[in-house]
Amino acid sequence: MKQMIKSIKVFYRTLGKKCSGLLLAFIFLFHFAFLHSDQRITQDHVPTKDDQFSSASSEEAYLSQDDVADALGEMQRQITDIKTRCHRLIRMGGIVACECQTNKCYTDGAKLLCFDEDVKPMPRACNAFSFGIGFDLSFDKALVNYGCHVTAFDPTNINITDTVHNGTLQALTIGLDDRNYQYVLNMTFDRVNTEVHIASYMTYNTVLKMLGNPKVDILKIDIEGAEWRVLRQIVNSQKAKELLKYIKHILLEIHLEFLTQKVDLATLYEEAVSVLEIFKSLERLGFYLAAYELNETQPRNFLFGDLHIPVYREVTLIRRDFSL
Repeated sequence: MKQMIKSIKVFYRTLGKKCSGLLLAFIFLFHFAFLHSDQRITQDHVPTKDDQFSSASSEEAYLSQDDVADALGEMQRQITDIKTRCHRLIRMGGIVACECQTNKCYTDGAKLLCFDEDVKPMPRACNAFSFGIGFDLSFDKALVNYGCHVTAFDPTNINITDTVHNGTLQALTIGLDDRNYQYVLNMTFDRVNTEVHIASYMTYNTVLKMLGNPKVDILKIDIEGAEWRVLRQIVNSQKAKELLKYIKHILLEIHLEFLTQKVDLATLYEEAVSVLEIFKSLERLGFYLAAYELNETQPRNFLFGDLHIPVYREVTLIRRDFSL
């Protein structure tokens, strides 16, 4: 402002008194322009909380039903289209259950392994980590009978964990998650009495360190929806290649429960893209879809336009190329 006043004084001395009228006109125009410029500045929009909310929800405003359908369709293809063909696929474990009302039987807890020569587990030399066993050790015992050493993990069933079964099957009361913490569980085994149990949850990296960084050939993850947090942390880690260094099989029970929740279009889109990115990251690390089975015990589907997406399924990823 001082510089402006100084400029006006210089201008005045230059023109002299004879041009005072011109000077007054100049000052008037200068003042008018400055005043309206200042008004434009003070009237600029200042962000408010409402604006922040509007910005946060603006993504949905730009998303159409077709955009969401495209994302969901691409996710569906990613977890359905076989990328590497297994010529010798074997189902291991599982418990057969039958329903009298429907006269149908199904197998729960089974996993599909590829026994092609380049990826098959080697008897007496293979090592498996099995996260999430619940009350079913059938898959783990099948691997033991084949000749693998198995370490099983589950924080919810203290009746079968912290125990060594058959010498080569060890069960630990540990849960898998994307951070290390303890959680108080109120559990019941007879639906009447409850037991309080403090469960420890660990990251995959922490588990490896705790057990002395063993060579793991088979990684099974069945942790009721938490698999996305765990997988995201693993694939985004700078140590991703090291963490998955020896693994040939990744066996997942995947849960797409976000599809069954009442969420907006933006959330549907983001969750679908997140699942897609995790599988794409696993492919970059060499793991490709070799097989899948829809879950028969809890058949649930999500409809979106022409899309028909199963919410639960078993997925087998294998890695053939260890140079990646």
